[in-house]
Amino acid sequence: MYTIAGIYPYCYIIPVLTTHDTDIFAKQQIVIPYELTLKKVEDINDFLKKIGQKIRLPQEKHLSKYPINSIKESSWKDEDIFKQLETPVFLCYPGFNHTQEYTDHLKIIKNVIFNEQPTNWLKYIKDDLDKRDVYTDIENYLWSMKQEPISEPDNKTKIVSHGFDLKTSFRKM
Repeated sequence: MYTIAGIYPYCYIIPVLTTHDTDIFAKQQIVIPYELTLKKVEDINDFLKKIGQKIRLPQEKHLSKYPINSIKESSWKDEDIFKQLETPVFLCYPGFNHTQEYTDHLKIIKNVIFNEQPTNWLKYIKDDLDKRDVYTDIENYLWSMKQEPISEPDNKTKIVSHGFDLKTSFRKM
């Protein structure tokens, strides 16, 4: 499974192993580096052993079973999604149906406070966050949402603003 952390203007895929709980934010999750999802199950099991987890994936399982809309990279830039969600930060994860099976329906937490989550999601994207000024990016988002749309004046307003009279202009002659 995966979680998507959005911090304007970038979205990050964070693969997790879970027990198919209806809300993966209720307890600490096992996060797997994105690069391992592209490798063999043995590599993932070696990673789990290395971090002290007793859980192991069966050989027939693979994390690529759940495609993420053909996204090939672990992060991408998408300013429009933040404008549509009307938030500078969010967490997104797939839902489960009543039989605890993975579905395509996404659950989104807007304006998430990352420090209050049981899993430290930012720890897994720290390298990228260190390379950019996150506070300035969020400030830029807030300013862009505050700007008023540019209104287009109607034809009569344009005529008057250019010094013509509506009753005696050359258009009426």
